[in-house]
Amino acid sequence: MDKVKSGNDSENLAGLKKRKLQLKAESSSFVPSSLTKRSSKSPKAASLTQPIINETNVDQEELDKIIMQIINLKNKSLRDEAFKQLSLKIQEDKNLPSLLWHTPGVIVIMLQEIIITYPLLSNNQLDPTHMNKLINVLGLFQVIAQDPKTKLPFLKSNLHLYFYPLINTANKMRHYENLRVHSLAVIGALVKKDDNTEVINYLVKTELIVLCLRTMKKGTDMAKSVAIFIVRKILMNNAGLEFVCTTEERLQAVVDILKDMVNDMDRNQQTVTLSLAKQILRCFLRLSENMR
Repeated sequence: MDKVKSGNDSENLAGLKKRKLQLKAESSSFVPSSLTKRSSKSPKAASLTQPIINETNVDQEELDKIIMQIINLKNKSLRDEAFKQLSLKIQEDKNLPSLLWHTPGVIVIMLQEIIITYPLLSNNQLDPTHMNKLINVLGLFQVIAQDPKTKLPFLKSNLHLYFYPLINTANKMRHYENLRVHSLAVIGALVKKDDNTEVINYLVKTELIVLCLRTMKKGTDMAKSVAIFIVRKILMNNAGLEFVCTTEERLQAVVDILKDMVNDMDRNQQTVTLSLAKQILRCFLRLSENMR
């Protein structure tokens, strides 16, 4: 009897060890191997982080906290808080975009949060609680779109297309407009830098200009400001200006919306913002540089 009991104990112990190894493998598979090797004192191990970590003097404790929150995204019960904590690190840690982009599964999880919003938009069921989480996700996408190392991979993966339905919402309620503004801000991050010909060439082939013009016509002042910023950045690029001015229909559509905005400003002088007026003027000046 003792031998049978001893044998069962050995089997249980072996099972526990096996499960422990499985859990360790699952957790390590979710984080890039270059990050798990960073704690090694070997120069070779440290060099493995170079494609991901931008800074040589990294606060290891803070880095570990960020990695833990990224791992927590895989757990549905911890996901909302993880998005919140990561969004607080947007301005503090320059490595966050690369960590998010290169950690397996994270972009898919973030996209899921965008996609599950589509039915809520069509049924007007987007509540403020879900909205707050979505804002955090959009903020993380924004830093990925803006970072030089992740911008083009983001664009070439056509991830920008997932934000168009959020921009195209027709609901005028405050949190819906807030969603539109933050979604536009992701696209704005793509075009923020001046030398963006490759980015512009990608974007003008989509319905982005139409969405921006629609927002410039019917959106709130904040949404209009972000939308016209995107249009101006497109026009400031030679490829973008050429695209808009190639056909009379495109050129007329842009000019008509700009004229409507000027007329609205004339009717509502007390609500005119100086920054919006400057953006409109710059668009007209840039269009005037084209021979058409």
